[in-house]
Amino acid sequence: SGRAMATLAEAFGKMEAAMAADSALAATVKGVLQFELGAEYWTVDCSGAGKVTQGKAAKADCTVTMAEKDFLELFAGKLNGMSAYMSGKMKIKGNM
Repeated sequence: SGRAMATLAEAFGKMEAAMAADSALAATVKGVLQFELGAEYWTVDCSGAGKVTQGKAAKADCTVTMAEKDFLELFAGKLNGMSAYMSGKMKIKGNM
């Protein structure tokens, strides 16, 4: 599939669609996740039904910091989350 990797908007749109399709997903995560991806900020609010917004969270329970390229590789399944964390490509602050 010679398609380029998803954009951040596409990746977070898919996350929101997945939470809309399966109400148990947000309940599993709970809390508010903030993603700091280079110059971009995205918030995934799992405190209710699950909502995704571009921008900083008013109050995040957990902040995930990654380079945009690494996040998109992680989302595409080309980068393993644990190895990204262990190698310092992914930093997590707060409650996970």
